[in-house]
Amino acid sequence: MSNRNKYLTILFSFLAICIATFTIYKFLKKPIDPLFDAENDIKHGDIHLINYGLPINAPDELNAKKQLDSIEKQLGFYWKNYGCIVDSESNALAKQYNDKIIQYLHKRNGKDWFIKYTYTADSIYKNVK
Repeated sequence: MSNRNKYLTILFSFLAICIATFTIYKFLKKPIDPLFDAENDIKHGDIHLINYGLPINAPDELNAKKQLDSIEKQLGFYWKNYGCIVDSESNALAKQYNDKIIQYLHKRNGKDWFIKYTYTADSIYKNVK
């Protein structure tokens, strides 16, 4: 075998390994679900926290929700409900998403904003019958 053929064999082998590695990498790497892209949402001003569960239906709860919506608007976010059925992967992605949004809201509203918000929400929902 000539030197030229040896180099071509090495070159094609290297190229085949690179293509195989790239293909395996793309196959195994999961893309970011656009539903859980916090940086993009912050960039576009869509600041929301993800939650799961059944929606509120009782009239008193709707009134309490309206009060809370006003407070959330002042704090610069809203809750986005993704339904009542969730798998473990979506739950993990939602947690990562919420962590990034909460970091952003810490910078915007101060470190203790969520404690104050939770306390206010608890006091509003205490009066729901």
